[in-house]
Amino acid sequence: MAGGKKSGRLDFVHLRTHSAYSLQEGAVGVEKLIGAAIVDHQPALAITDTANMFCALEFSEKASKKGLQPIVGCSFELDFGLPQASGRGQQSALQSLPSMVFYCQNEEGYENLTGLISQAYMAGVESGRLCLQIDELSRRSAGLICLTGGPTGPLNMTLADNRSQDADRVLDMLKLAFGDRLYIELQRFENYDREVEHALMSLAIEHDLPVVATNEEIFATAEDYDAHDALLCI
Repeated sequence: MAGGKKSGRLDFVHLRTHSAYSLQEGAVGVEKLIGAAIVDHQPALAITDTANMFCALEFSEKASKKGLQPIVGCSFELDFGLPQASGRGQQSALQSLPSMVFYCQNEEGYENLTGLISQAYMAGVESGRLCLQIDELSRRSAGLICLTGGPTGPLNMTLADNRSQDADRVLDMLKLAFGDRLYIELQRFENYDREVEHALMSLAIEHDLPVVATNEEIFATAEDYDAHDALLCI
């Protein structure tokens, strides 16, 4: 985990952290994540496990006792009714739906997010897929803060596929649902698409939306990579 006040840098907060509750992705216990954030002088930490909030209570209690501001959220797939992709994007077959991250702004947001996750699991029993329709999210968006999703988000996927009209349509839907609680998300992963990043910045300026930079964390330090890789193989 990087950031903090070292070398005179401004405060940095990880907004895309996976704990061991992100099954088949994360491998780090809640206490270790909290400890790493504190050592790094981070004032807050967000845990956004995939399609669950199992650690929300444990994380909130333990982080608060350590003087760390807990930010509770999660990520899950959304169905925007988009056509299949065909271009240069990472998800060029769009076999997986776009994924976005959401944070609880208040108690209403917590109730809505837990309700949405439960709804997705119940629908998944019949469909075999854990996702939500955009209209379902829109009905329960109050109290939630939304990031557009990084490389696996709907904007990146449509822009990478040269479908700017679909990107505009998605952004309009998200703005209608979240208003000023919507942020354009940037991630500079290995070999990231500079053209897509430029297009995202243009959308942020055009729609007067704030921008946030994130880095998806699935293990705490570089030394943890081998153990994490072994976990994925198992």
